[in-house]
Amino acid sequence: MKDLAPGETVEVHHVYISQKRTSQPRLILYRLTEKQERGREEKGTNDEKR
Repeated sequence: MKDLAPGETVEVHHVYISQKRTSQPRLILYRLTEKQERGREEKGTNDEKR
């Protein structure tokens, strides 16, 4: 799969969760923007301090 640009979304169809393949869910991949990544990192360090 190609590298995603920040903020880009890719939808993958026909991704099966079990061997039965009864349903056809889809997988949505989303790459965070740099601002969102920094926010999550800051939140993680704050949670670690607790």
